[in-house]
Amino acid sequence: MNSLENNDEAGDVSAVNGTNPATNQDAKVAETEEKAISKPAKTDQREPEWASGLKQLYNSVVDEPIPDMFKDLLAKLDDGGK
Repeated sequence: MNSLENNDEAGDVSAVNGTNPATNQDAKVAETEEKAISKPAKTDQREPEWASGLKQLYNSVVDEPIPDMFKDLLAKLDDGGK
């Protein structure tokens, strides 16, 4: 008698080789996803010329104070529009 005949589920490959194919596949998928997230695709490492200017513009807008008009509007919204 071989191990498949002893096993209740004759189609269970894990009974033959001691591994779980679903778990192995899941591990491979997880490893591939981890690599894709941790390492960006190899492309030209230089930024385009306009990128630094765009970053500076973005940062200047983010650093601007909130206008009083918007602060008043937010206060009204917090009060329920009264």
